[in-house]
Amino acid sequence: GIMMSDTPMERNTNESFIHKANGDVLIFGLGLGLVILPLLKKENVRSILVVELYQDLIDVILPILKESDSENKLSVIQGDCFEIHNVIDKQRKFDCVYGDIWIDINTDNYEEMKTLTKNWKK
Repeated sequence: GIMMSDTPMERNTNESFIHKANGDVLIFGLGLGLVILPLLKKENVRSILVVELYQDLIDVILPILKESDSENKLSVIQGDCFEIHNVIDKQRKFDCVYGDIWIDINTDNYEEMKTLTKNWKK
């Protein structure tokens, strides 16, 4: 299936998170940057750390996003969101965590969602 899109539905489903996001933000899935670009403009967002599984996507999208990152808020690391909690400094805290890694939101993804919540809810 299509992993990333720039459709009205994609924008609408991310709108609530973008509006609420603040402080230090952790995002799983780089995508096309539709979530990240508006966060870079928010004064109450201090930092954005993105975990992306695919290095080739990072290589294409990160340079484009960095053009809009005038305050150097954005960091992207290559890794698996289900394993990265073992790598990121345990003392580091995030005010908001957002997972945007599924093609469809349905009950097939529920166990993965529970795992991410368990790993990051503190």
